[in-house]
Amino acid sequence: VLKSVNILSNPPTTKKMKKLKIAMAQGGRAWRGFFPVGGELTSGVPDLKEGLYLGTDLAADHPRVQAHMPLHGSNLWPAGLPELKVAAEAYMAGATRAAVALMEGFSISLGLDDDYFRDVYTREPTVLFRIFHYPPPAPEFVGQWGVAEHTDYGLLTLLVQDDTGGLEVRVDDEWVQVPPTPDAIVCNLGDMLERVTGGRFRSTPHRVRLPDRDRYSFPLFLDPAWDAELTQLVRVAPHARQQPLESLARSAPPHLRCRELTAQSCDMPLPGAKTRDGTLLKNCDYIQLHQ
Repeated sequence: VLKSVNILSNPPTTKKMKKLKIAMAQGGRAWRGFFPVGGELTSGVPDLKEGLYLGTDLAADHPRVQAHMPLHGSNLWPAGLPELKVAAEAYMAGATRAAVALMEGFSISLGLDDDYFRDVYTREPTVLFRIFHYPPPAPEFVGQWGVAEHTDYGLLTLLVQDDTGGLEVRVDDEWVQVPPTPDAIVCNLGDMLERVTGGRFRSTPHRVRLPDRDRYSFPLFLDPAWDAELTQLVRVAPHARQQPLESLARSAPPHLRCRELTAQSCDMPLPGAKTRDGTLLKNCDYIQLHQ
């Protein structure tokens, strides 16, 4: 799988991407295509990266596309670069298999059947893949944030990075560098995994400092099916009973407790939070509010 990164590490330039008409505006609800530097915000701060958004490639007649589910649809591929499509699809397939295997390990470690997460959440997962490029900054900006501190909202992120460095994770209130290691994949746990396991597995705060040269990274996100309903395991044991996430208001740590949200006033909503009428949000509702 990692061999395909050799091709992915040389994506087209920003100018060429725009000429090839694959801007994200062309991707519609599927949320696919190219975005420019500053085109994304993390924790309210513009990201100093550009990139290509990809995901599970679904034809227009697929039931989930027909149902107008966000994040479902066709990828936008740059013309004249068939090797990019081949490499990206091969990588997505291999990384998805690896992510599913890791989720089996999480299931076993929780005292559950190995296929628990697959049966409940990821039989039809929401798989998203990104090709990120951090252009070299002006000298006075080296060491500043390319991406501000954040956690990933989903279940699991697998990340391959080039040999440039810059990724940092927070461990026990200290920031630790994640040096590039050949043939290694960085694994970030997401907010949804933390919530459904009641904090047994913790999501990973991370950020990226700008190096003094080009940086490429390739995250793949394995998230629940779009219409999956999140429930927290009451206890970590075989055949563990579950409860709706709305009960976390009593049991979760303060920074993870459910809070009321509206589409007009949400601020980084948590998965499984409640609307003002008490309705338990599903994954799809959470992501729509998050956007």
